Amino acid sequence: MTRLVMLLIAVCLLKTTCAGQDGGLAVINEGTEKACLTYEGKPLFAFGPMNEHILWQVKLGSELYDVTAWARWQQANGMNYVRCYPASGYGWTHDISDRPDYLFPFEKVSDEPVRFDLARFNDAYWQNFRAVAETLRTHGIIVHLQLFQLCYFETNPGGELRWPYNFWNPVNNINDFARSMAPNGRGHHPIIEQVADGQHPGLREHYLSYLDHLLAAVGDLGNVFFDLSNEMGDGGLDLELTKQWVELTLDHVEAWERETGHDVLVGQDFSHFPAPDYLLRHPRMELIIAHGDDVWHDWTGYRKPVVIVNSADGRGLRYADPSMPDRFPRFRKLHWRALLSRAQGLGDYQKEWQAQPGTYPEFDRDAQLLRAFFDSLVDYPNLLPHNDCIVSAPGAEKYCLASQREAVVYLESGPATAGVEYSPSQLVLQGLPLRGGQARVTIFSPAGGPVAEATQTLTDGRLQIQLPAFTDDLALHLLAQ
Repeated sequence: MTRLVMLLIAVCLLKTTCAGQDGGLAVINEGTEKACLTYEGKPLFAFGPMNEHILWQVKLGSELYDVTAWARWQQANGMNYVRCYPASGYGWTHDISDRPDYLFPFEKVSDEPVRFDLARFNDAYWQNFRAVAETLRTHGIIVHLQLFQLCYFETNPGGELRWPYNFWNPVNNINDFARSMAPNGRGHHPIIEQVADGQHPGLREHYLSYLDHLLAAVGDLGNVFFDLSNEMGDGGLDLELTKQWVELTLDHVEAWERETGHDVLVGQDFSHFPAPDYLLRHPRMELIIAHGDDVWHDWTGYRKPVVIVNSADGRGLRYADPSMPDRFPRFRKLHWRALLSRAQGLGDYQKEWQAQPGTYPEFDRDAQLLRAFFDSLVDYPNLLPHNDCIVSAPGAEKYCLASQREAVVYLESGPATAGVEYSPSQLVLQGLPLRGGQARVTIFSPAGGPVAEATQTLTDGRLQIQLPAFTDDLALHLLAQ
């Protein structure tokens, strides 16, 4: 264990409160269908784009990528999320990796060729890692940290080459324990399976040291949760060895928690995983991490909070992709769809690290309005899916969350559509759990804000509401009086 890890653990131990006690990420109603992720003691709904890899690779304040500028922009517009990962290589940014403000997790021992000593962790990188996470925390931003990004272990013929720049690729390091590494393929993922198979003790020791550095850097901050790996199984894997790796990792995280008194929430993206229920129902996995291909889903049966890795709507939506002129209404509907499925985090794709925050005012406006709507909710932890209460309504897709105190209805034109117009019509609700009597009804345009407000009488869970004309989507907030 390096001096930096020991120092960071000592700092953790000196603190008088742990993340769960001082307002960090926590789960309430644990083990029930109302399991809810909170931050600073309040229900969380987090979303927002920020580059998924370079924020850890450059010094805080670097002109290559200004993390603070992105954090300020998110905070100013009601956003609070980044889905990201420590780079397993520099394949996306190899053209700038010789810049002095570019950092590597391991000490570089030669430039021609570029090689690393994986046994020597670069203190400057890990100190910066913590500084970046602290900056994000200062701006109220949640960090969805994926320990491994599968793409770095793939060759991608004809596409972006990442394995040639992977730190664990034997040609890029001087370490004997990495000699057996090869790109993901033929049903195997090298580092994960070889960590678990018992035949590579040096690699296992190195992996656990790497995990210690991540835990020491961010585990006590309260705004970071761990996603063990993305898309595990894309390209194949040995399922039993992968399960052993998962259990080893969970054991190590829990040992760190006992030692430090801190708590870091853990889950794993189950996309492509050949045994999804192993992850979804694992008693030590505290979060469900879905991939976003089908954003609306009733997750309550799993009795865990859910977050979504990416922004997908028929194809991957990217904040800075100018080739998608209809992306603003599609992004907007994607976020509302996530809200109505009780997903509490949505990682908006932002791979183009040269993009600047605030480039698209439409995105800023939609984010501000979504945040304002969420902040108006008073009973979020008790809201559960009740789509069957919608008897009649316009729109291709119709969603409802409800409790005895309030309800939210969202009507929209469906994925991969934009500019769909609806004439004035009527919404009929029946069987709502909302208590009878007077209810305040607010009609809300996700693209424009409040449209109308009225008080109506709810009888036996039934309500009829006159709706205005709208384009693409419309939301309603019902609050029992």
